[in-house]
Amino acid sequence: MKTKLNPKNMGGNMTDRVAISLCVAGALMIMGVANSASALTALSFHTEKPLCGSDMSAKDAVIMTDRILHTPMSKASQAQASNCVVMAAIGGAASAQAMLGAHYAQSGYFRANMPSSPLMPQDVEAALYWLRSAAVAGNAEAEYQLGRLYEYGLGVDQDDAIAAQYYEKAKKGHVYDAGRAVLRIQSRGKATARFMAAWQDKANAGDTSAMLKIASAYISGDPVIQSFTEAAAWLQKAADAGDSTAQSRLARLYLDGAGVAKDKNQAVDLFLKASLGSDHTGDLWLIGLYKDPDVKSDRKAAIVKRAAMAGGQPFTDAVTVPDEKPDMAEVERLAQKEDKDAEYTMGIMYLGVFKDPEDLQKAQTWLQRAASHGSTDAEINLGDMAYTGKGSAQDYTAALSWYEKAGIKGDGMGLYNAAIMYRDGLGVASDPIKAYTYGQRMQLRGDGRAQTLLQGLRPKINVIDRARSFGEACRMYFAWFAA
Repeated sequence: MKTKLNPKNMGGNMTDRVAISLCVAGALMIMGVANSASALTALSFHTEKPLCGSDMSAKDAVIMTDRILHTPMSKASQAQASNCVVMAAIGGAASAQAMLGAHYAQSGYFRANMPSSPLMPQDVEAALYWLRSAAVAGNAEAEYQLGRLYEYGLGVDQDDAIAAQYYEKAKKGHVYDAGRAVLRIQSRGKATARFMAAWQDKANAGDTSAMLKIASAYISGDPVIQSFTEAAAWLQKAADAGDSTAQSRLARLYLDGAGVAKDKNQAVDLFLKASLGSDHTGDLWLIGLYKDPDVKSDRKAAIVKRAAMAGGQPFTDAVTVPDEKPDMAEVERLAQKEDKDAEYTMGIMYLGVFKDPEDLQKAQTWLQRAASHGSTDAEINLGDMAYTGKGSAQDYTAALSWYEKAGIKGDGMGLYNAAIMYRDGLGVASDPIKAYTYGQRMQLRGDGRAQTLLQGLRPKINVIDRARSFGEACRMYFAWFAA
């Protein structure tokens, strides 16, 4: 894919200095290094408006841009900084475009000498667009990252010659490691021969440590050309031989779909084998997978069984403990005092009984009371009632309204249901961008359903609108977190 910078699509000819100031201002307060009264007074954590807008010197802008996503911050702060970077990139700032492109390029095993961001979705098409846009403007960091993409064949055909050209340009721009990258490519043939001579025979003879060494080389791309397919093949051999480390690493490849078809259930099987052996690095992954809707019930049962064998540690969260039956007289007493949890429980009770229409009316009344006091669970149930027509006529518009109210507060089901309704045009005109925004908001909260949703929507949305959508999702997350 060859993408050229289109000034019209980039929001005009705003200079780097002004555009970068948009992304920098949010980071000033976040990181406690603001150096002007205007920056301090213009920003506030308790606002839904983006924390961007204060100007600063070009030198400070370059320094702060480099620090925004390279410095440990809370997830909410990082979301706000990411929003500012998106605004600056769309505005035409090459430095911000390079940063945005580099983070779009990351995947489970590809880091390209950059810090990983838990916020950024992988999107290779967008990565290439933003990096090439920045490279056209002469940004050396973007040239280096493009060299990495070509060296490792991420989103493009692997090509050492093109990679070396980009590295040479980045070297002239004084990018750290660019010179070393050029030497790595120049010496790859001899280095690969020496490496394979040291480990190939041992691996073929059944030495699992040698198999792991070769697999790691293919994952890192040093000294061999990066290939997750080759890495997966060697890890599979070691895993079949009973190596727990290989089983755990192969499970990660299945989670990411790197070198193998993405398969969460296969990942569970491998993590369980590793856990029963000597490698427990996947135990926390198993807890998360237990809660993942894509994981089949038999795998979830196996996780609970493993938890019992381990005495509940570190699988405590995976073991479900049934709630005790509530004292309904006490619940009703609390509900009459406007306790939202009690009001919600009363609504669910009548919804569960449902012997006649009066029960549904009572359920709706209690749920509406709970919703008025901030219960997102009540809002979801009211949305479900409107969606299905339970208790009243089916009303997609009302259902969407309830789902969005819960989703804005960060509720995963509200976000997911609202995204589906915007995608399919239920109760509202079809709006893929809005659906994509809610999907990315789901991703910020670690929702396993987000990736499939986003993959289906991505071809319908251009890279500029994807960036805007991500910035809006970050703004929503920050506003919810700071409220």
